[in-house]
Amino acid sequence: MTAPSPVVSPGSATLGVMLTVRVLERSSEAPIPGAAVSYHGRDTLTDAAGQAVVPVKAGEETAIAVSARTYESMEASAVVSNSERWTFYLARQDAE
Repeated sequence: MTAPSPVVSPGSATLGVMLTVRVLERSSEAPIPGAAVSYHGRDTLTDAAGQAVVPVKAGEETAIAVSARTYESMEASAVVSNSERWTFYLARQDAE
């Protein structure tokens, strides 16, 4: 059984929460430093630990896209109500 999502009051949608995005290599789970993290028309890069922290509005749909050279890109979206951690596991692109 899945627990219901927390209820977010209409006034809390303006409150910011922090979304921690980790970008790791799928096969080794090693961090990918310098990966691009795109959200709400903004871009940032992951640090040496493959991590970026981005501010988002509580109770609103948040879409995150991540990409890095020689890796396949990924996207995910969800309504974020509290500070969360999302981890993306990127696969290497096939060499042609």
